[in-house]
Amino acid sequence: MVLIAAIAMGVLAAFVLRSYIKDQEQKANPQPVDVYMITSDIKRGEPFTSASVKKQTIPSKYRPATTVTDVKALAGKVAATNLAANQVLVENMFVATSIENSGLRNRLHDGYVAIAVPIEGVRAVGGLLQPGDDVNIMVTPKATGASSSGGGDGAAAAPKTGAAAGAVVDPTLSPYNVGARYLYQKVRILSIGSSVVPQGTEVIAPTASSATVATSGGSIVFEVPSDAAQTLASMDPSTFYLVLIREEWNPKPLEPLKAEDVKNGALLPGEDPTKLTPYGPKGFPSATASGATAAPTTTKAN
Repeated sequence: MVLIAAIAMGVLAAFVLRSYIKDQEQKANPQPVDVYMITSDIKRGEPFTSASVKKQTIPSKYRPATTVTDVKALAGKVAATNLAANQVLVENMFVATSIENSGLRNRLHDGYVAIAVPIEGVRAVGGLLQPGDDVNIMVTPKATGASSSGGGDGAAAAPKTGAAAGAVVDPTLSPYNVGARYLYQKVRILSIGSSVVPQGTEVIAPTASSATVATSGGSIVFEVPSDAAQTLASMDPSTFYLVLIREEWNPKPLEPLKAEDVKNGALLPGEDPTKLTPYGPKGFPSATASGATAAPTTTKAN
């Protein structure tokens, strides 16, 4: 009887211990989800195989939004770039052979080059851009340098805005602290991350990963002449803002902000009865009979 009781107590203790360990694992790994992990390094162009990945459980908060859930869809596809082991398998890591074989350089038009610029999602229209879109690039130069008045206190120079060269802007009287200017207009996006502009008869379905990945240092590749690439590479990309435009956009000179518009005490557009809204005092233009909107009235002389 003593032996039976001891065995029973041992079984009970093992059950309690196992329950405790399981409970602790659940606390340490809340809401576990299954993902596919890459098993070993894969070189660009290598085909996908079932041995390329394995299932693994991770906390749901670490699961990427673009995780691949059906590996059968990767049959016949190849690695778009070199992939390291132990990465979570996400969309666009493997692409159709025709896309990989054609390469990015074969998508360039004669006389143009490709240059990648790191731009966070917020400054890239919220990360909603797609390859093939055209954008205007605004640059917001940062105030640099120290006071040269000879005071020797090392105080930073007051920011200068727009065309107000040499004008000191009091931040308590004027909200403008950078002079946004248009660097280029109608710039073509060649690719974003691993998503590229379709070529010929290719059909590339848009996915969530086609957009700029702000939290992962995503980059946007522009197709431009070589001298424009030199200009882009000479500037701080953290000062860039992209503005999405329609395909029919007609480039025209866009002047910098004028000194009288940003001086201390100057009226803001919403305080100026001749402006009030970005579209003029009458607001956003109403839809025409065809369903398109009429061209907005500019509030700034060009």
